[in-house]
Amino acid sequence: MAAQQQLPSPFGHDPTAPPWSVIEAEDPEPVRDLEDVVGVRRRFHNTSMPDAPGLVLTVTETLPEPGPGPREAAYARLLRLLSTLKLYYRLFSLSGDVLPAGIDFVERDLGIDRPGDEIVRPSFDGVLDVEQDVERFTILTLELEDDPPRDGDRAQAVGFTIDPAIGLNQLHGYVAKCTKSAWASVRATAGSVRLRMTKNGKTVGVVTDKAGGGPSGTVGASTPTKATFDVCVRGLEAGSFYTISGAWIRGKGGGCP
Repeated sequence: MAAQQQLPSPFGHDPTAPPWSVIEAEDPEPVRDLEDVVGVRRRFHNTSMPDAPGLVLTVTETLPEPGPGPREAAYARLLRLLSTLKLYYRLFSLSGDVLPAGIDFVERDLGIDRPGDEIVRPSFDGVLDVEQDVERFTILTLELEDDPPRDGDRAQAVGFTIDPAIGLNQLHGYVAKCTKSAWASVRATAGSVRLRMTKNGKTVGVVTDKAGGGPSGTVGASTPTKATFDVCVRGLEAGSFYTISGAWIRGKGGGCP
């Protein structure tokens, strides 16, 4: 009997064993000149792809109250998070506009219920109405240091895996990608977590994973125009750890408004 052909990873790498060692990271640095927000930024580069652009990860939190005390505490917390997590990323090509196999992509026209619904929404629009009683909301933004592709360029996706810690009722939000398609999965390595993907502010997929359980599945959505795709991970137990893998097809002609 012929061996079954394994489908290529929808993230461009094996999310269960990414080659962390090929990623070089610069020292974290504070994000300055933000009144009610504290942030830390770090640049990563994949040394196995010397011509690939770097990837910048910025983590931010809105201060619950002003003052040097809360700012210093938030900065120390974000610096610890960014200094201890591992990150892997790579760019990979897709065949034309064909989406990766093995994902139950939401229909392309989902969420366009009335005129204007196709308008790109602000990042995390309404997510706290769904994920209620959140004690801390940390935003993680991934930015590729490269110009958007031009018309006629081959479709290219960015895939990543990150392994942060998260506490009970804490929410990690992975910021909007202004693009036509995005997908993500999560695996709890300790405790349990829930992943929610939204497209233009509407939920398109939810998966929950508990450490020691089976695969949680991958959620994805696509649109014929453009949308903001946000992914949130919520800690369902104290002291949880997880790995999130995600990917998006690079959009043409600029970013989100």
